[in-house]
Amino acid sequence: MKRAISFVITAWLFGCGPVDDIPPRPTDTADAADTADAADTAEAADTAEAVDTETAADTEAVDPLAEHAVEVRLPSWAVALPARLGDGPEQPFLLDTGAGPLALTPAVADTLGGGTVSHLAIGTHGYTALPFVRHDLTLVSQLLGLPLAGNIGHDVLQDEVVAIDYRRARVYLLPAWSDAYDFGADVPGPFATADLTVVSGHVLVAAARFEGLTEDTPVIVDTGTNSAVIAQSLADALGVEGDGRTVLVGSSSIGGGLTVSSSIVRLRACAVAGQTAEQLWASIVPDSYLAGLAPGVGAKAILGGTFLREFLVVVDYPAGKLRLAPYASQDHVFDQFRAVGVEILAKDDGYRIFTVFAGSDAEAQGIAPNDVLTAIDDEDVAGMDLDGVLARLRGEPGTTVVLDLEHAGVPYAVTVRREDLLPAL
Repeated sequence: MKRAISFVITAWLFGCGPVDDIPPRPTDTADAADTADAADTAEAADTAEAVDTETAADTEAVDPLAEHAVEVRLPSWAVALPARLGDGPEQPFLLDTGAGPLALTPAVADTLGGGTVSHLAIGTHGYTALPFVRHDLTLVSQLLGLPLAGNIGHDVLQDEVVAIDYRRARVYLLPAWSDAYDFGADVPGPFATADLTVVSGHVLVAAARFEGLTEDTPVIVDTGTNSAVIAQSLADALGVEGDGRTVLVGSSSIGGGLTVSSSIVRLRACAVAGQTAEQLWASIVPDSYLAGLAPGVGAKAILGGTFLREFLVVVDYPAGKLRLAPYASQDHVFDQFRAVGVEILAKDDGYRIFTVFAGSDAEAQGIAPNDVLTAIDDEDVAGMDLDGVLARLRGEPGTTVVLDLEHAGVPYAVTVRREDLLPAL
């Protein structure tokens, strides 16, 4: 794999030294004064220009990482990375540390032919001669509300240090790690570091400590999964039981985008390298599911977006390290289960109900899977993105919202209560 290198050229200003003073003629006192004033003025201007130059340099130095930054979207805590194939337009790709080769949707792959991408650009970074596989991301795209073009994972990024800033919705692609990097006041540091083991050529495994256990548990670190996933045996050891709902537990090529029968639970706390996230939600899956993703290491969980979002996350591929630094504030984090009891898909014909939570007020009001959502509190959803729709469904438990829907083409409206769908432990 070859990577194009971009260069940044900085212009430096050099000044000449002063010319030796020439004593003025006695009769030229006024001229000398004028000359001196002019010299003072010129010197002052030079000084001001030098100060301005230094100030500008200092201002530019505030964010030395800017040239490596790529603005991203974070739908449901997945990382959507803009990238270009060849001379084409930017398209959203799932940044997926659980994936191996570059994966393209069938529609995108059909426009290229063959099995290799000649050039992929992410910000100022370029990658050439990349083999790709086909991967259907239709359901994942609908859950995230973005027309994903594919997955970008290990085989593309294996020479990079990938820093994900969940608070500022930004990814940095760095040539190497330095402890001197300053990610701003939001990340006071220091970074905690955990070892990463690469399994099956691309799956990243670290050690985590779950509250209630006395030993570390091998976990898969996967930015392509928006939640946490735990094996049934780990749920049994933690003494947690789910509510029987079925959810999409894997959106990456390692999971195949399959809907696995699972139950949703709260976990009290989980720590990696001493950095702890509390009350994250997880889905319980059969042990065989995780065993197939990372054979031979005994991985019992996947840590995805609901864990990673609480930190500035650095996946240091060359060094085999995971670096985590907590944010000074967690006000960018919200609880998606304090909401109306439905899950939404963004489909070509509009927003459709994907899941109705059993026992919820939404179920009591007669909302059914596949119903079309047309308005929220009399505001048409046609002009909203999926994040905007979900934000309007979230809120303080006990408050209500009016939903306009269609069932089999027949419109109806209901007033439905927001609830604490997955209470904290």
